Amino acid sequence: LSSNTLSGRETVTQMQRSISGTATVAGVNGDFSAFADGRPSGIMMRGGQLESPPGGDRSSLGILPDGTLDIRRVAFVARWRGSGRTRVLHDLNQEPRENQISLYTSAWGAATPNVPGAAAAILFPFPWAVPGPDLVAPVVEVRQPVSSVPIPPGGAVLMARGAAAAALQAEAAVGTDVAVQLLLRPEWPGVADAIGGGPQLVRDGA
Repeated sequence: LSSNTLSGRETVTQMQRSISGTATVAGVNGDFSAFADGRPSGIMMRGGQLESPPGGDRSSLGILPDGTLDIRRVAFVARWRGSGRTRVLHDLNQEPRENQISLYTSAWGAATPNVPGAAAAILFPFPWAVPGPDLVAPVVEVRQPVSSVPIPPGGAVLMARGAAAAALQAEAAVGTDVAVQLLLRPEWPGVADAIGGGPQLVRDGA
């Protein structure tokens, strides 16, 4: 990742220079990214932690601990639960649309984007964002309305707009334990790192 966060842009040459003192590397562009903020267009997983969700209509490249490569299409499904019922979590490290809610982790950067009128619940401490298990964290602060919200290192921010903001305020009060579940469908066991891509060009040798 450029700047070692999801938000930010660098050239491959700049990225290589930043680590050339400790390693000899070859670099190549991977995935596409949003020009405005540098966010990967597809999946980004490092050390088992999901930092950017996959694009379900595009191929993703997974890397197993032994170096085996596994290319497949996976989709992102997520949910959250506070003091009420289980609700849909619409995105990860991506600005929520109207009536939607997103989770920002510290992988995004120091603060969320500016989303005027949104509500936010700050979770701290927040577990390692691995796909599958419930990730439970207490709400330490609620802000509404907000623009940009600091993301504490080792913490996360739930940011919502419209009807989702009303649900967040009602069900994620300060002191409430919130459970977040990030899922890949189909499941992708054993993948330690992953990066997004595009159409798969070769399958089963053809």
